[in-house]
Amino acid sequence: MIDVKRIWKQSMALGLCLLVGSCVPDHSHSDGGGGWEPPKPCEGFSEFEPNDDHEYATYLGNLPVLSPETVCGDWVTYPLTQDDTDYYYFFLNPAPGVTQISFNMSISTDYDATPALKLQQTLYDPNGEPSGYYQTLGVFYGSDGELLVFDFPITYDFYNKNDLFLCVEGIYPGTIAPEYEINFWF
Repeated sequence: MIDVKRIWKQSMALGLCLLVGSCVPDHSHSDGGGGWEPPKPCEGFSEFEPNDDHEYATYLGNLPVLSPETVCGDWVTYPLTQDDTDYYYFFLNPAPGVTQISFNMSISTDYDATPALKLQQTLYDPNGEPSGYYQTLGVFYGSDGELLVFDFPITYDFYNKNDLFLCVEGIYPGTIAPEYEINFWF
C-alpha cells in the first residue's frame, strides 16, 4: 500500500531544501572593485512557480491588509525566447459598505529593465460562476527599473468584483532575466 502521507512529507522536505538552496546568492562573478554595485537581494515572500496563468496565480492574501509583506520574484523564461508573466492575486475583503479600494504598489528591479503591470478582475457568468475571462482595470509601465501605482481605484462587489490579479512582466535587454521586488500598501 502506498503511504501518501509519507510521500507528501518527503516531497515537502525536498521542495524546502531546493527552495533554501536556490536562495543562496552567487558571488563568484564579483570583481571586488568599485563602480557597479550589484542589486541587493530581495528579502520577503517568494513567488511560487509555476505562476504563469490566472489559474496558477500566487495568492498574496486579502486586501486591504494591515501589514503587507514584500514579494520577491524573477522573470525566468524556458526557452529564453519565451516571455514570462508572473501572476499574483488578492481576495478583496474591505469593511462592510465599502465599494472601492485604493491600491498602492511599487515594483523595483534592475535599472536597465522596464517593469510592466496589468491589473485584472474575474468576470462572472449570469449564474455567478467564473467565466474564464478577466476584465483589465489598468496597464502600467515603469522606467529605469521602477514602477509606481498610487491610489488606483479598485471596484469591490461581494459577488462580482471580489478579487484582484496582478500580471507582472518585464522588458529587459539580453537573456539574463532580472529579479524584482513588489511592495504594496494602503
